[in-house]
Amino acid sequence: MGNCEIIPQQIAGGEAEKSSRAKVKYLPTKVCQGLLFVYAGKVENAAETPIPTVDVLDKNSDDWICLNTFRDLPYDALTLMENVLDSSHIPYTHHRSVGNRANVSPVQL
Repeated sequence: MGNCEIIPQQIAGGEAEKSSRAKVKYLPTKVCQGLLFVYAGKVENAAETPIPTVDVLDKNSDDWICLNTFRDLPYDALTLMENVLDSSHIPYTHHRSVGNRANVSPVQL
């Protein structure tokens, strides 16, 4: 079991991290290409399971720029997956911000 050490959004002076309920199952992790990968299968298989990386990022890492954007939103998991993983919605939904309807094209995933 893992132990909770800090809860960043906790009210000042709170001690919820000391609760016996503030524990989670340990999962193997690895950082690769600037991303954190968590292996949720059997622990003994983690070392043999390849990480799905993008090979061109390893070969020409200086030619790529990766932007990290984080937002705290009250999403449930299904809404998050539908929204974030559906990159084809960006030109339509986010027109004139991060998308442009003039650039619509098929998206191969």
